[in-house]
This record gives sequence, structure tokens and C-alpha cells, in this order.
Amino acid sequence: ADAAEAIERRLTELRLTIDFLVNNAGFGQWGEFSSYDRRIDLDMLAVNCRAVIDLTHRLLPAMKRRRRGAVIIVSSVLGQIPAPWLATYSATKAFDKFFAESLYTECKRYGVDVLSIEPTLTDTEFRAGTGQKPLSMRVRTSEQVVATSLRALGRAPSVADGFLTRCWLYAAALMPRKWLLGIYEMIRKPK
Repeated sequence: ADAAEAIERRLTELRLTIDFLVNNAGFGQWGEFSSYDRRIDLDMLAVNCRAVIDLTHRLLPAMKRRRRGAVIIVSSVLGQIPAPWLATYSATKAFDKFFAESLYTECKRYGVDVLSIEPTLTDTEFRAGTGQKPLSMRVRTSEQVVATSLRALGRAPSVADGFLTRCWLYAAALMPRKWLLGIYEMIRKPK
């Protein structure tokens, strides 16, 4: 709960100036919303949303005063679509996306770039942490997500990682929500 304060205190002790903040901490929980302990969802809100706000509040003002800096907030493709069995995660990542896009507009006149990156399936320990099985399909690498982020920084308020992901999200934006939920259910419904 006090991570942002501890980080700020340590940066002050070391007299470090932060020019580039990447808010990348986060976790999810796979399963029906009512099937697991509510404390998991409350902790998810604290990490995926509250910590992002707190750390950004602490570090962004100095970037604005110096008139340079960058903030990348890691959202998710699931922040753009409803995601049954990852309901709270999806909602927190929508929060992160809209927060970053709002800051993009507020901060550009100060020379500070803000970006929401929306990765899709990426080769990290995230899936294991949510209780899902490992994928047997090809997924994006962390390096690819970083490259996408750096290419988009200063050019757009948000970007989805990967060409196929962007195509899928474009198509999803044109669909009625009921269809989108039905497709998601077909693909992701627990066996």
C-alpha cells in the first residue's frame, strides 16, 4: 500500500531524477467473479489502479516543471473489450487506458509524453499468476511490446501491440457488445 511513497522517499535519498516512468505492475485473477475471495479484487484495484495513480502523482509534476519526460502505462487489450472470467482485470485495464489517454492530452503542452500500451498475449508469467494454463500458441515477446511502445511514444495516446491485435480490435469496435461477448465466451469459456 505504501510502495509509491517508499519509491519516492528512496529517489529523494539517492537524489535521482526520473525522466521516464513505466507503470507496469499488475495482476489478474481468472474465474467467475463470485468464485474467489473479494480481497483478490480489492488488491487488484490497489495494484492496477491506485498504485498507478499514486506513483504518477508523485513523479509527473517534476517532469512537467522540467518540461520533459515520459510516462508509459501498461494497460491491456482486455481494457478495450469486456472480458468475462477476467472481469475486474478488464475493468482495471480500461481505467489505466483512459487515465493514460487523458494525461496524454493534459501533458503534451508541457513536453511530457504519455502513452497507454495495450499488449495482448505476451510471453510473461502473467497467465500463470491468473491461474490459467500456459498457451501452446505463438505469443508476443516483452521486447516486441517495448518496441511498439517506444515507436508510439509521443505520437499517440495509446497503441495496441501487434498488427493482428490492432486489426482484431478495429473489428471488435464495430461489433455490437452482445456479439463481442458471445465470441469471447466461445473462445475463452472455462471447460
